[in-house]
Amino acid sequence: MRRGRQSVKGKGTVMNRSADVTWVVCVVIALNTLQAGAMDADAVAILRQSAQNYERINSVQFSAAIKTTYEPRTNGAREFEDAMVFTYAKGKQRSEVQLTDRATKERLHCLSIFDGGRYQFFDENTGELKLSNSTWMPNMSMHYNPLEMPYMFLSKTGPPVSFMELRASTTWSAVFPHAAYLGSEVVNGVRCEKLRVPSLALPTGKASWTVFFAPELNYYPIRAVAAMDKGDVLSLIEVRSHEVFSSDGVRIVIPTDILITEYPTENPSVVPEEAQLLVDRGSIKLNTEFDDDLFTVAASRAEWVYDVDAGTSLHVGGKTGSIAQESPHRWRAVGAACLIAAVVAVAGIVAWRWWKRRNA
Repeated sequence: MRRGRQSVKGKGTVMNRSADVTWVVCVVIALNTLQAGAMDADAVAILRQSAQNYERINSVQFSAAIKTTYEPRTNGAREFEDAMVFTYAKGKQRSEVQLTDRATKERLHCLSIFDGGRYQFFDENTGELKLSNSTWMPNMSMHYNPLEMPYMFLSKTGPPVSFMELRASTTWSAVFPHAAYLGSEVVNGVRCEKLRVPSLALPTGKASWTVFFAPELNYYPIRAVAAMDKGDVLSLIEVRSHEVFSSDGVRIVIPTDILITEYPTENPSVVPEEAQLLVDRGSIKLNTEFDDDLFTVAASRAEWVYDVDAGTSLHVGGKTGSIAQESPHRWRAVGAACLIAAVVAVAGIVAWRWWKRRNA
C-alpha cells in the first residue's frame, strides 16, 4: 500500500509538472502572438518585398562617379568628383575608390576587400596593406555606394549598411517591430507606399525616416527623408533613375542616379552638402562570374603589410615588428574625405549632430 500511495503521489507530481509546462508554453505563445500582433503587418510585408531585390543578386559589378558639392548654389561652393568600382560575388566584396582628400587635395586610391574570410584594406598612396579577420571600418564601401544609400533607414550605427548586410534577413527583421505604414503617395509620377521607420542610430524618439517604396519597382525605395521628430529635415535621398534587369525571370532594380541632400538643423535654409551618385549603365554586370583573384590584394603591391589581429607589421623585404614601432605612416583608412563620407554620411549626420549637441 505504501508503494501504491507513493506511486499515486508520483503520478500526481508528474501531472502537476505537466500542467506547469503547458501553462508556460501557453504564456510563451501568447507573448509571441502579442509581439507579432504589435507589428504593422502592411509595413512588414512591404519591407519583405523590398528585401527580395538584393537577395536575388548573386553577383554585381558597376563603376560610378560621385560628385560632392559643399555649400551648393553659393559663391563659396566647392566641388569634388570621386570614382568607385564596386564588385560583389558569392559573399565576397570589393570596393575600389579614387577620391580627393578634402583637406590636402591629394588624390587617393584605396581598396577595401572582403574575401569571404578576411578583410583587406590597401592604400595605394602609402603602400600600406591592412589585414584582419574583422572589420574596423565604419563603411566597407569607403564612400557613398549607390546600392547602399537608398537603404540608409536600416542603419543602426550611422554609417550605411553594407551591401552584404542588406542581403541578410536579420538586418531587415530588426526594423520590423518599428516600421509603420502611412498610406500611398505619388513621388515624381510613381505611386509609392509610405513607411515611417524610427532611426535606429539614435535614442528612441529623436529622429525617423519616411521612406517611399515603389510597388512597380519591386518595392524599391525611391525616396527617403530623415527628420528630427520635432520636424527639422536632416537628409533627403532620391533615386532619380534606375535600370531594371531580368535574371531567371525575376526583375532586379539597380539605381543609376541618386541625389543626396543634407540640411543643418542650425539653419535649415542652407544646404551644406549635395552628393550625386551616377552609375555608368554600360558598366553594370549582374549575376555573372568573377575571378577570385579580384578579391585579393597581392602582398607584392604593398610596402608595409599589417596584421591587425596579431598587432604586427611586416616591411616587405625588411624586418617584422609591432605596428606602433614599425609603421612609417599614420594609417589614414581612406583619407579625410572618405571618413567624412563614411562616418557622417546621411543618417550618420543625424547621429553626429545629436551627439555634438548632447556633448556641447
